[in-house]
Amino acid sequence: MMATIGVAALLVGSTFAQNAQTAQTAPAKKTEFRKEKRQDMMADIPNLTKEQTVQIKKIKEEAREKVAPQRKEIKDLRSKLSTLKMAEKPDMKQINGLIDQSAKIKAEMEKSRTVYELEVRSILTLEQRKVVDAQRNEKMEIREKKHIEHKEMNQTK
Repeated sequence: MMATIGVAALLVGSTFAQNAQTAQTAPAKKTEFRKEKRQDMMADIPNLTKEQTVQIKKIKEEAREKVAPQRKEIKDLRSKLSTLKMAEKPDMKQINGLIDQSAKIKAEMEKSRTVYELEVRSILTLEQRKVVDAQRNEKMEIREKKHIEHKEMNQTK
């Protein structure tokens, strides 16, 4: 009887440990998947020359470095916003100020992303741009379908 309880306790404990480990590695796996996905995007462009690949990597790295401080600032603002929201008496003026500040930074990041995309696009041939455009349109359609499905699921609740 005691042995059975001991085995059951070990199984339950190991299950909790596995779940905790999975929960901790899930974000890392998601980040790794996104990295692979981004790298695959370049691989999906037909007839990409070594020169184009080098140029794209350089443009991408410069863009990443440029937005790094903005990403950190957004993260800090989210943290401050979270703290303000949990206050005994939330200060809406401060909260709105942080939201406005965050929106301004996000707009700057979107402008930087657009510059990056246009720089990459400028080094592609007409055929390569057609492929990239088709991929982008396909992704937009998928996002739109997901948005509609999500909206419909929420309406049925």
